[in-house]
Amino acid sequence: MADEGSAFDVVVIGGGITGAAAVRDAALRGLSAALFEKGDFSSGTTSKTSRLIHGGLRYLEGFHVGLVSESLRERDWLATRLPHLLRPVPILIPVYRGDRRGMALVGIGMCLYDFLARRKATPHYGTVPAAEATRRVPGLRVEGLAGAAVFYDYQILVPERLVIENLLSAAAPGRGRPGALVRNHAAVEEIAFGPPAGAPGKGAIRLRVRDARTGGVETVSAAALINATGPWADRTRRMAGLEGELLYPTKGAHVVLPGASPHALFVASAADDRMFFILPFDGRLLVGTTDTAYPGDPDGAEASPEDVAYLLAGARRILPDAPLFRESPLYTYAGVRPLLKGKGPTASHLPRKHGVFREGPGGCFVTVAGGKMTTFRKMAADAVDAACEALGRKGACVSADEPFPGEIGGGMEGAETFVRDLAEAHRAPAALCRHLVSLYGRRAVRVLEIAGETPELLRPLSPASPDIAAQAVLAAREEWAEFPEDAVLRRMHLGITADRGGSALSAVARLLAGAFPLR
Repeated sequence: MADEGSAFDVVVIGGGITGAAAVRDAALRGLSAALFEKGDFSSGTTSKTSRLIHGGLRYLEGFHVGLVSESLRERDWLATRLPHLLRPVPILIPVYRGDRRGMALVGIGMCLYDFLARRKATPHYGTVPAAEATRRVPGLRVEGLAGAAVFYDYQILVPERLVIENLLSAAAPGRGRPGALVRNHAAVEEIAFGPPAGAPGKGAIRLRVRDARTGGVETVSAAALINATGPWADRTRRMAGLEGELLYPTKGAHVVLPGASPHALFVASAADDRMFFILPFDGRLLVGTTDTAYPGDPDGAEASPEDVAYLLAGARRILPDAPLFRESPLYTYAGVRPLLKGKGPTASHLPRKHGVFREGPGGCFVTVAGGKMTTFRKMAADAVDAACEALGRKGACVSADEPFPGEIGGGMEGAETFVRDLAEAHRAPAALCRHLVSLYGRRAVRVLEIAGETPELLRPLSPASPDIAAQAVLAAREEWAEFPEDAVLRRMHLGITADRGGSALSAVARLLAGAFPLR
C-alpha cells in the first residue's frame, strides 16, 4: 500500500494491457510511478478480446495502411520477445462468387499485407484455389466457392499473462531506478487538481483511492496522470471535472463451443458483411466478434441471445454440416472497445488508431484510448511521452529493448531448449515443463521451486488442465492474486477451460489462504 500522502511523478489508472505497459514504460524511464486498478488486472477489455495479436488485415479496406504497418511491426516485435505466449496461426478466408470481396480484391490485399509484414517469421501470405481450401478445411461450403486466401497472425491464449509480464517488469527496481507501485482492487474514487495539502510542488493531481478488500482509503498525488481505463476513460475524465466525450464504445461478443476446427477462418457474415473469426481455442472453438454500439456500463457488457445467434448463423453458413454450431455454447463473453469518435458508415468502419489527449492544468491529465491489444507498447510509449511533456522532463523510451522477466531468447528453439534444461534440472516431466514455459517463460523456474516445497504443490488442480497447485501459490506470492478468481481466471490456463476453472476454485481458495492439504 502507498503511504498516506505518497507522491509520484506519474500515476496510471487502469490495469489492462495499456495501463500495465504505461506504468512499465514510465518506470523504465526512471520516473516514480504507480498504477491503480479498481478490479483485478486484465478484468476489463483485455480478457474479453478475440485473443489475437494481429496486424489488422481488414483495416486495409479503409486504406489505414499506416495502422496496419505499425500493428505488424509491434506484432513481430512481441513474437520475438515473448514467443512462448504466442503461436502462429494460419487463417483462411473463403471467397465465394458474388462476394463483395472477390478473389482479385482479396489477392491484392494479401499481396499488400505480405509486403507490409516482410520481416515476419511466418510463411508467405497468398491465395489458394477452391480445391486447396476444401482440403484444408473439410466441411467448408463448396457451393460457389471461388478460392481462398491464407495468411498468418498470432494467437495468445492467455493475454492476461502479457499483462503480468509488463507489471512484473514495472515493479522490479534496477539500474538505479525504483520499481513502480502496482495495486489491484484499488478504486480511484476522486481526482482533484492542485498541489496536495502540506506538500506544495510535489504533485498537481490528488487522488483518493479505496481498497476494495478492506474499505480503507488513502490519498496519493502525482505530477501527471495517465488515464488508461479503456471504455471507462470518459467516466474517469468526468471524475476529474473534464467535459466532452472522446469515445464511441462498441461491444464485441464471443462464443466458446465444444469441439474443434482444424483451421482458423476469417469469414463475412451474410447479415451485414462484417468479418469475424472462427478460431481453434485450446481444444475448443472460439467464434467472434460482434461490433455494435454500446452506450451502457462496460461492467455490464455480456453476449446477448441476438449476438450468439448472429455468430452461429454466420458460422453455419460457411460450415453448413458442422454439428458443433448447433451445440449449446460452453460459455460466452463480451468486452467493450474504447474506440475513438470518428466518421464511418458503421461501428466496424471506425478507425482503430489510438489517440493521446492532454487536458487539465498544464496538460497533466493524459488520456490514451482507441488502438488495440497488438499496439499496446506503442500506445503506452505515446502516453508516457505526453506525461513527460507535462512534467517538463525528457526520458527516452526503452520499452522495446528492455527484456521482460519471462523472456527466454532464441525464439521457439530457445524455448524448447529451456524446457529440456528445466525438466532435467528439476527432474520434472517434460510435458509439465512445456506447459509452464508456455505461460511463464523463464519464470517457470519459480513455479517448480515453489512446487519443491511440498509434494502437495505438484498436484494438478483440475483434470481439465495441466495447471498445478504451485501456480496458485506463485499467483498469490508474486503476481498480486488476492482472490481465487484472480488466480484461476487471470493468471492460469484454468481460466480458458470448459468450466473456466470453476472446479478448482475451492482448492485455490485454500492455497491462497495457505492451507494444506488441498483435500
